[in-house]
Amino acid sequence: MGYEFTVTKSEERMNIRTLLLTTIALTILCLWAINPVKAEETPPVTPTPEASPDSQVIIPNIFRINRDVPCTNIQIVQSILAQRGQKPIASGSALVEDEQFSVLVLALNDVTGEFSIVIVNEQYGIACNIYAGGDFRLIGQ
Repeated sequence: MGYEFTVTKSEERMNIRTLLLTTIALTILCLWAINPVKAEETPPVTPTPEASPDSQVIIPNIFRINRDVPCTNIQIVQSILAQRGQKPIASGSALVEDEQFSVLVLALNDVTGEFSIVIVNEQYGIACNIYAGGDFRLIGQ
């Protein structure tokens, strides 16, 4: 009788688990490598100026940024901001009537300077924290 190579059930399970985790990790890595998040520059829209030929027309570059924005119920966003010590200090409404998110709110923690910019859809009760930052101060201070 010679020695035979045998694999126990626990080793077999461990091999299957390792293979499964490696496959999942490689799949996620491949998906990320195939479609990285990029800021895309769109061609500017050229206006038709009727000004004199001496005046210069400034055409801005427009960028579209693909990024995930956390959106949820307004009360949850309000509680998160309150937890951070941020209170609303400014708000504004959209000029376009059919804008989905018609209200913008700026919240600030006076002590730490931490701030958040939130857009709100009042019709559906949804708020999105589109930007959070620190060291907020008024220009000129």
